Formats: sequence, C-alpha cells, structure tokens
Amino acid sequence: MARGWVLCREEREEISRGIVAEESGHEIGRWIGRHFSVVNREIARHGGRAAYRATEAQQNAIVSARRPKDPTVDRDPLLLTEVNKGVTLTWSPQQISARLAEDFPTMRRCECPTNRCTVLYQASFVHAKGQLKVQLVRAAADRASSAASAGPNGVRSQRTRTPSPT
Repeated sequence: MARGWVLCREEREEISRGIVAEESGHEIGRWIGRHFSVVNREIARHGGRAAYRATEAQQNAIVSARRPKDPTVDRDPLLLTEVNKGVTLTWSPQQISARLAEDFPTMRRCECPTNRCTVLYQASFVHAKGQLKVQLVRAAADRASSAASAGPNGVRSQRTRTPSPT
C-alpha cells in the first residue's frame, strides 16, 4: 500500500472492509498502518459508518485536492467589500476578522478565528489582485511618502502651504 500524507484508494477500500466487519477505528488503523484518528476522521468526513463508500470517498478526495482554489473572499462579494474596507483603513487581518465576526455574527466563514485570519491574510496581503492590489499599492505609497517627509529625528515638520495665485 502506498504511504504518504494522503490516503490512497487501497487504504480506503480497507477502511470500507473494516466498517463492514464492524471493526473499530483503532483496529482498522492498525491494519492499514495509520493512526486511528486518521481512520475516524476519514469515516466522519465521508458520511459516517452507515454511508461510507470507498469509491465515493476517493472521488471526493480527488475533487477537493484540485488546485487552484478561489479564496473564500473572492467567492463572496459582500465579504470582499468588507475586507477591502478594512484594508483601506490599514487594519490587520485580525482586526478585519474581529470586525466581520461582530458585524455579521450569522455568517459562517470559517470554523475558527485563526482560519478566518489566515484567509483574510492571504486575500489581502498574499493573493492581492484587482482593486484590492491597487489599494494595497496606494496604501504602501502613502506610508512611504509619509516616512520620507519625516525629519531626521522622525518627526514630521510643519509645512505651511502657500496659496496659489488664482
């Protein structure tokens, strides 16, 4: 049997046989050389003991492993708008995530806040594209010009603007 991070078709067939034989996750895991939690998670992910079918589980695994996947933010225009607002305000992914959880308590984006922050980080700082990228570049330029206009001790000088003759 193939070893690696992902279960192979033969291992899924053995899990299916183990379910039919009413073996526990521990026993099936021992038989295929995997930790019992891997076996139990596989069974739960694909419908439980009553509905588990190795061929369907294999097909689902193949489909879910396909790349590239669109980030969650790109699939939901409302979420994208809210993330863009946070980025415009130069909020961190954690701040944006907290604000989304506060403003949209019924929206189910990710199960845990860490995953939500990761998705927002990827959307706003790693996979920046389109309008979001323009906003990020503009914000970076603003920060750079702000830093350049600071004096030698880091304090911005107070410049008076001379009105132009009209």
